[in-house]
Amino acid sequence: MTFPRPNGEKPLLSLRKVSYRYHTPQSEIEALREISFDVYPGEFLVLLGPSGCGKTTILSLIAGLITPSEGEIIRGSPEGSSLRIGYMFQHDQLFPWLTVLDNALLSPRIRKEPIRGKRAAAEKLLEEYGLGAFLNSYPRELSGGMRQRAALIRTLNADPDLLLLDEPFSALDYQTRITVSDDIAAIIRHEGKTAVMVTHDVSEALSLADRMLTLTRRPSEVRNVFTVDIPETGALARRASPRFGELYQAVWKEMTDG
Repeated sequence: MTFPRPNGEKPLLSLRKVSYRYHTPQSEIEALREISFDVYPGEFLVLLGPSGCGKTTILSLIAGLITPSEGEIIRGSPEGSSLRIGYMFQHDQLFPWLTVLDNALLSPRIRKEPIRGKRAAAEKLLEEYGLGAFLNSYPRELSGGMRQRAALIRTLNADPDLLLLDEPFSALDYQTRITVSDDIAAIIRHEGKTAVMVTHDVSEALSLADRMLTLTRRPSEVRNVFTVDIPETGALARRASPRFGELYQAVWKEMTDG
């Protein structure tokens, strides 16, 4: 299920009838069935579905960590240009023995790229997003929200074209989760990045998304597509909008109708 943009803009990422089956010694499990959607440059797309429906599997397929059983994934363009993909997990995955700055420089070190330019870029991002005073601190000295910001900056310092977010706020308490999700979304939009996030939280999805796909239970299919046309920006402001309540009711009804 895709919705081409009226201005003819080409998608950054396309999934075309992607199916995936897990194989065990005893059986074959159909996880995804003919999933199709596009992601456009600068878009924040959220995949919303119940636990166990295959949301993380979709991210793994997009990242190229696993291969579809059927269907096609076009990263970049059919002409052959590819995407640089950054991945944020449920937990920040910061290395506890490295400082905040050294964690942010992990990707160029692994790729054996020159560090000087990347160091300046990392320091700029950390300063701009409230971690400038913690360059030489260790992850254990940061709050949960600060750790997630540090993890995002580490990912951004690799200059990805597409960010994949696998329920990145689920380890945080409710109040921190709202604040940090607001921070992370603001950083992503300010940096002009394209993002695909998965969640099973309707409020979280509506707080962040430009567009949202709802998924069925396994074997997962695309149930519907919602344009999140809430005029307010920011997670907290969106939650106070009358339109938020209208969309919440529509999505919740669909998700609970089976």
